[in-house]
Amino acid sequence: MTESENSNLRRIESSLREVLSGNGAILAEMQGFRREIDEEKTIRKDHSEHNRADFQRILDLFDAERNANDKRFDDQTKDRQMHLGEQDVKIDAIKANVSKLSGDISTAKGAGWAVVGLLGSGFLFVVGTIVEYLRGAIHIKFGG
Repeated sequence: MTESENSNLRRIESSLREVLSGNGAILAEMQGFRREIDEEKTIRKDHSEHNRADFQRILDLFDAERNANDKRFDDQTKDRQMHLGEQDVKIDAIKANVSKLSGDISTAKGAGWAVVGLLGSGFLFVVGTIVEYLRGAIHIKFGG
């Protein structure tokens, strides 16, 4: 080989080393990027799992609150039904008393009319006696 060919070969070899060195640097950079991408994927996965766990805790809290509200509503419904049952018993007792009083009222009205009739008869008797006395048809002696 000639000197010029040797020189060209050395230059090509040197260029090749520079290219390989540059490729190694590029490869190292690409591996660094790959590590960063893998780390970001891990962070995103952890973040996603954390969000999922937070969301599940929120759902559990909502479920617990809904169940507590349902229980309170059921308890209130039972209390209201029991109270309404007590009120029904009281209303039935009042109705029974009203029915009894209604009969008592009818009896009292009848007795009242009888008393009014007797008083009216007594009043007419007294007024008739006074009128007859004043006309002179009846003579009443007072004292002796």
